[in-house]
Amino acid sequence: MEDYKQGRDLPPQSVELEQSLLGVILRDHHVMDEINEIITPDCFYVLKHKIIYRAIVELYGKNEDIEYNLVAEKLGKKLDEVGGRSYLMDVMGATGTIHNAVKYAKQLKEYQQRRELIRTFTDLSQSAYEGEESQAIIEKADATLLKISGADKSDIIPINQLATEYLADLLDNKKPPDDYLTTRIEDLNKKVVGLFRRDLTIIAGPPSMGKSSMAIDIAVINSLRDRKTIYFALDETSEAMAQRVIAAGTGINRNRFYARNFEERERDMMTQYAISLARLRNLHICDKPRLSVMAIRGYANKFKRKNGLDCIIVDYLQQLRTPGREERRDLTVADQCEDLKAIGKDLNIVVIALSQLNREWAFNQIDPGKGKYGFPKLASLRDSGGIEQAANLVLFPWNVAEALRKTGISEDDITYQDEINRTDPGYERAFILVAKNKMGSPGPIECRWWPSRMQFINIDERYEYFELTKDDEKEVVPF
Repeated sequence: MEDYKQGRDLPPQSVELEQSLLGVILRDHHVMDEINEIITPDCFYVLKHKIIYRAIVELYGKNEDIEYNLVAEKLGKKLDEVGGRSYLMDVMGATGTIHNAVKYAKQLKEYQQRRELIRTFTDLSQSAYEGEESQAIIEKADATLLKISGADKSDIIPINQLATEYLADLLDNKKPPDDYLTTRIEDLNKKVVGLFRRDLTIIAGPPSMGKSSMAIDIAVINSLRDRKTIYFALDETSEAMAQRVIAAGTGINRNRFYARNFEERERDMMTQYAISLARLRNLHICDKPRLSVMAIRGYANKFKRKNGLDCIIVDYLQQLRTPGREERRDLTVADQCEDLKAIGKDLNIVVIALSQLNREWAFNQIDPGKGKYGFPKLASLRDSGGIEQAANLVLFPWNVAEALRKTGISEDDITYQDEINRTDPGYERAFILVAKNKMGSPGPIECRWWPSRMQFINIDERYEYFELTKDDEKEVVPF
């Protein structure tokens, strides 16, 4: 059982490839969320590799960490059978990169399918020699080949059956399926219907334009509706995210949190707000920097199995880690967008990713008095091609006063003062530009930016600090 080198008398297999994949798994268990859908233990030709992978799958199925000591413990009495801890260490040191894990798994699957084909045709040939009827052999071959290919005839469904079932679902007067999340902006919800599961939504803008504020607000208001979200804050600390939530709920400027010299009124607001925070139990923050898409899939998959999951937010695309050597940045981002979209489809969740813009937007003409707001275009997306192609919905939050500031217009300038005077004190005029919309036409939705709470709100809404407003369906404030 020691000589596993490829030879003409051996079925298709690769000991080195099996060791490389096992080594990658032991070094970074997140890859299991990708390869678990591709291979099974039977894809390993070497018996001891098959036994090791079965132990890994058992740990994975129980949401336990996959690392050297735990795998050794899970193997138990079979540890000696696979070569002991020393062989596990050898496997961990095998050459192989995390970036290529899916490639390794697909190749092992290919070898396994070839072995199955060899076995199948050998059996069929023997049946023919033994005089079995040809039709029976053909039917057996058809069924076996279908199984090997992984195809399922039920995946190909007549359109009349699909449409009939969907019509029956529409007409049964049941509550609509929970297919999407909503935003705070009612006109925006009407235009795009919602942020749909299995779709990729992009929220993009220059720094300080409100894209992170809009994203965290979406997470907050849907958390109040029992939607579970993981917010991957790749560019901010968990403390900064907590500050955002507290500022949004109290109106206390984030800068005040560092001085910690609060007025009595502010302390009262924070005390009252602390009671309300229990309602945000469905919003979770991960502030680990430079995560890869594969790592995000791992966190999301594990979290969903244990707790359920409705949405992930990645803040932001350009901070994602790229395993291996980076070639063209635009192609890398395109792959990452497609991989994020695949997470949404595989886990049936909403995926929201934030993105920067390139600097070309700053050359757009801004003259609010003439209805020119300097809106960016899809081409303004940084590394735009792949993002635009993969996204189902692209939103540009746009604070007009901030856009003026960013283009160098002084706050003493008459153009800036005229813009500020167009809104009530304490608010700034804003838009959510729908740049791509699979549910209808693109276009701007006017709203307001509430600086003290870092929130986009409906154009006709006005609040005082911590004022509660209720209707039959929702609580708008304090969150």
